[in-house]
Amino acid sequence: MKRLFLALSIPEAMSKSFEDYLHIYRNDQHFQDAKWTGPENLHITVFFLGEVTESHLLEMRSILRGVAGRMTPFTLHFERVEFFAHKMPKMIWGRFQRNLGFLELNQECKKFMKPYLDMTKEEEMKEPIPHVTLARLRKPVDPKHFSFQPLNLPSVEATELHLYESVLTPQGPSYTLIESYRLGVQ
Repeated sequence: MKRLFLALSIPEAMSKSFEDYLHIYRNDQHFQDAKWTGPENLHITVFFLGEVTESHLLEMRSILRGVAGRMTPFTLHFERVEFFAHKMPKMIWGRFQRNLGFLELNQECKKFMKPYLDMTKEEEMKEPIPHVTLARLRKPVDPKHFSFQPLNLPSVEATELHLYESVLTPQGPSYTLIESYRLGVQ
C-alpha cells in the first residue's frame, strides 16, 4: 500500500515568503508544540487519495494523465493565513480564494479515482478549499484570542498536477514525487 495525494506546486519565492512570515509565529506561546511544514513540503492539496494498492498505481497514473490533459490551467489568488477547523483549530493554513478551475480539477480527480479508493459519502461530497498546510497544532488554539497579520502574496499559476507518496515518520511526513501531469496537454 502507498499513501498518496495529488497537489499543485507553489513557486519557491512563495515558500520563502511563507517561511519569512511564519518566523515571528514559531516562537509564539500559542504554537509551542506546533509541527511546522518545511518549505520543501509546501504544496496546494488537490485531493488526498489515502492508502492505495500498489498494483493499481500504473492504471491510476494513466487515468490521471488523461484527466490533467483535459483540464485548463488556472490561476489561484492568495487570500489569507488562517486557522482550519474554526472552533478549536488543529492546523494553520495559507488559504487561496475559491476557484472554479481548482474545484473542477478536484472533482474530476475524485470521479476517476473513486474506483480505487475507500471514500465515505461525506468525503465524496466535501468541497475542497485550496490551501497550503503551514503547521499542525498538537494543542488547539482558541481563534478568539489570536489572529494572523495580513500577508500579500502573488498568484499561483496552476499548470501541473503532481502525484506524491507520503510516508509518515517521527519527524513528520516525507513526500516523494511519483509523477507530474501538465494541465491541458494530452
